[in-house]
Amino acid sequence: VRFSTILFYLPLALLFDPPVFIIFRQFNLVYQFWIHTEFIGKLGWLEYVLNTPSQHRVHHGRAKYCIDKNFGGMTCIFDRLFGT
Repeated sequence: VRFSTILFYLPLALLFDPPVFIIFRQFNLVYQFWIHTEFIGKLGWLEYVLNTPSQHRVHHGRAKYCIDKNFGGMTCIFDRLFGT
């Protein structure tokens, strides 16, 4: 387990009841699986709010226009505001 992961989840584990924390972790796991799939195309209006699989592919891209793009974990609001 990476140190940054522990730093992020330790306060959550201490602040929330164990069932709430476990449900959050499970939701995050499902979301990570969903965002890394290649079977889902564009999602219409959700592309303007959520970080979708089609946007997340840019995050893993190697082309020059993909470098330093898509920083949002769950939403893309700040990526849209700052042009990343």
